[in-house]
Amino acid sequence: MVCNPYWLAYGYIVVNCLTHQKRCFSFTQHTSPLNRSKIASMRKMDSLLNHKNLQNSQLGALTQQLQSHQLLQRFWLAACPQLLSQLSTVGSLNNGQLSIFAHSPIVANKIKLTQAKLLTQLQLLQNTVPAFRDCKVTAISVKVQVISHPKVIVPQPRKLSEQAAISLKKLAQDLGESPLATQLKSLADKT
Repeated sequence: MVCNPYWLAYGYIVVNCLTHQKRCFSFTQHTSPLNRSKIASMRKMDSLLNHKNLQNSQLGALTQQLQSHQLLQRFWLAACPQLLSQLSTVGSLNNGQLSIFAHSPIVANKIKLTQAKLLTQLQLLQNTVPAFRDCKVTAISVKVQVISHPKVIVPQPRKLSEQAAISLKKLAQDLGESPLATQLKSLADKT
């Protein structure tokens, strides 16, 4: 595959071009300073994605944190009743204390009231399911983190004034028989 400088400048076929740096290097000398910065950022992304030792890289650490958080979330979903699990999320697990974020104060109170049952359920899952063996929970702390739902703005239908409807009908008559005239007539009739 031949690397085109246009592709490099706009980020197309980045991975293939970056892995063939010898072939693409001559093209980078002819690009503008803005495009050079784009190419430099593409090379940084390539070095992050193609890092040989992923465990020592920053991306590897983030991936490991994400996987452990997803495991905790699955652990909470398996032990918690469905309604509570839909209205809460896992925060973290520190020193055996599982932090739960409830979406409302009512859900937080319900989790606090059923905390003993949830703890026994979590410990039972920890002992029986091999994937959850590292999730050692001895306490649950609940915090309220309200999720705001933005108001949906319903657009108000716009109405034509009588004068505008008359003007549209007059214009449709002046145009004669045409697709525009029929559209104008239908628009004027909707008022």
